Amino acid sequence: MAFDHLSRPERRAMMRVARTEAAKRPSRLTQMPRETWPEYPGEHEPLAVWHSRRYLVQLFEENPFQGITTLRMTVCRTTLASDGHWEDGLTWDELHAIKGEIGFADWYGIEIYPRACDVVNVASMRHVWLLKVPLAIGW
Repeated sequence: MAFDHLSRPERRAMMRVARTEAAKRPSRLTQMPRETWPEYPGEHEPLAVWHSRRYLVQLFEENPFQGITTLRMTVCRTTLASDGHWEDGLTWDELHAIKGEIGFADWYGIEIYPRACDVVNVASMRHVWLLKVPLAIGW
């Protein structure tokens, strides 16, 4: 969610608040109790939510892919950039470590780059589909 309607000082204040709140969180990803989750109106709720000083991770159940159990891990940073969007720049190494830290080190993880007409880009979030059974591609 961007804060384009706010002035530059107001956006900077929001960034300070986000950094302050992030600093209160644990250094490692910690599963959040269900009663602390935000409302998910009109969406299906996650199976689990984790947070740390650096990341917010949500885990969603997805339709099976070719009969393979499939989950979606959605990750964003917990701090805001100067434009009011979540800070960007999650690396492959970070995503791979997060996947393991939430208990899916032995699952395949894939990112999807959809057709242009199917792109949904509402925030600086990364989505990794987790497959219980490895695909026949990769190493």
